[in-house]
Amino acid sequence: YYRPRNIKYFRGDFFDKFDCEDNPDRQAVLEVCRRFAASPDGRTLVLIGGCGRGKTLLAVSIARVYLEANLYDADSDNSLIYVTEQSLLERYDRARSYKSLESTDDVMRRYSSCGLLIVDELGKWSPSRDGLAVLEQLVDHRVGLKPTIMLSNLSQSDFSARYTGGFLSRVADCCYALTGHDHRIGGIS
Repeated sequence: YYRPRNIKYFRGDFFDKFDCEDNPDRQAVLEVCRRFAASPDGRTLVLIGGCGRGKTLLAVSIARVYLEANLYDADSDNSLIYVTEQSLLERYDRARSYKSLESTDDVMRRYSSCGLLIVDELGKWSPSRDGLAVLEQLVDHRVGLKPTIMLSNLSQSDFSARYTGGFLSRVADCCYALTGHDHRIGGIS
């Protein structure tokens, strides 16, 4: 868990750094992210699109707003976990070992109960059928209860082909594609 100690590290509106490229679709996704940040209660947000489109920038912007809003609220869970899909599933798999100090229930509880969960790199590696079931179970535990953000470099069609029907049905209405060019390499589409 990450629990911030000092608000000065979280000041600033990172949303202003997101380039809408005069693209109405990107502007619409930015507004969705701002609304999510303002009221994340139990909501899920899935951002998909190629590398360098601004998915992580938007997730970090939301995380900053979340941390600022909850930092001094003793009644709120201001914990935050940022993890890759692969790391999450590897931890779950290690917990299956009889030598593990934590159980699979412990791992699921860790990721299910944190205040804000950000899962990056969905679809970068090919999870097993069990891995897909773990992700679906995690979404089941969080949807409607805890804010969750998932990021993927897959296209919409590849994302739909990769994940199971149950998982997709839970995130379909909160999945947004980021179009545009890769901002990391100077505008190459």
